[in-house]
Amino acid sequence: MSNLLDNINKGIAELHPYEPGRSIDEVVAEYKPDKVVKLASNENPLGPSPKAADILSQANNLHLNNPLHRHIRNMLNQE
Repeated sequence: MSNLLDNINKGIAELHPYEPGRSIDEVVAEYKPDKVVKLASNENPLGPSPKAADILSQANNLHLNNPLHRHIRNMLNQE
């Protein structure tokens, strides 16, 4: 019987586990800041990229409440 891990795609097999960022307590202990703001992993203190903002500003005709876009809404709502 072969090992299940032998059949995993090489790119998947080489992934490293997620390493969470440091806690607020660790940051305070090391740097002694006056104030700490904890951001989630997907938050950016600089805001969106100018390229992304430009593309989004051009997409003003995409209205997901349009009945013609029902299939897009359904795909977005699937888990």
